Amino acid sequence: MAMRNRFSAHEYVSPPRLSGEGGIVLVWRLLNSAPEDLIRAEKKALKLARDGAAEVQRIMKLRARRRPENMQAEDRALDGCWGAIHDQIEAWTRIPDHPNQQLAFRLLALLFDGGLDFTNTKFEVQVVESSNRLERIEEEELDELLLKLVHTDLLGLLQQAHEAFREKLGVGESAVPVPETAELIEAIRELAFLIANYARVMSAAIDIDDEKTIARFRQALAPLAAYRAVNTFTRTPGGTAPVVSPEPVVSPAPAVDPDTDVIDPEAPIPDPLGDDLE
Repeated sequence: MAMRNRFSAHEYVSPPRLSGEGGIVLVWRLLNSAPEDLIRAEKKALKLARDGAAEVQRIMKLRARRRPENMQAEDRALDGCWGAIHDQIEAWTRIPDHPNQQLAFRLLALLFDGGLDFTNTKFEVQVVESSNRLERIEEEELDELLLKLVHTDLLGLLQQAHEAFREKLGVGESAVPVPETAELIEAIRELAFLIANYARVMSAAIDIDDEKTIARFRQALAPLAAYRAVNTFTRTPGGTAPVVSPEPVVSPAPAVDPDTDVIDPEAPIPDPLGDDLE
């Protein structure tokens, strides 16, 4: 009797250990490697995985808004406006016996008693310090005095930069809910389940006596197999053993194959299936 093909889908159908970035890239690759002849159940499972990746991406983008590297433009604009106002006021202190000299000393003492140090503090401190100074300008009607010493456009530019900084920081007029770490972890865990579910649904078409069905499955799930080979094994004293921890990895991202990792996890995830599951 001929030896049967002993291929098993077991290693594919357990939820992989993911990071947010790794999960997004993995689903993108699964979309790219999907067979053209997907049946309805397979399309549905793949679309669920795609939507799960999109949800992880949405949460990650919201959480990333307040990272220092993503607020550099707003920070530079606000710092620049305060710096320009400070420097133009300070310039008048160098002109002796001019009426504006004493006014300049007064405004520096009122608004910049610590110089520009506040512009180099944490964003949360910086927005409070900036707000306090703007409130003082309004409450004590210092704007007319400032306009004697600084360019007329600067106060308007400062107000715009301050509001943009507040909005990006999430303390402006628009409420920006920032998901907690637990929400991201749960979304990653759900994504791992949906990827495994896609593998399970695809495995239903395997016929161990039909090599074509096995090849079809392997082609569709090749990105998952490659991901597991790189990301779910760790070196132990006794050799190489699989990581069995089901906990998702929030940060840092796991290692990926540098030759194939060309997908930007922040780019919109394609949705080739759309609402068509027929």
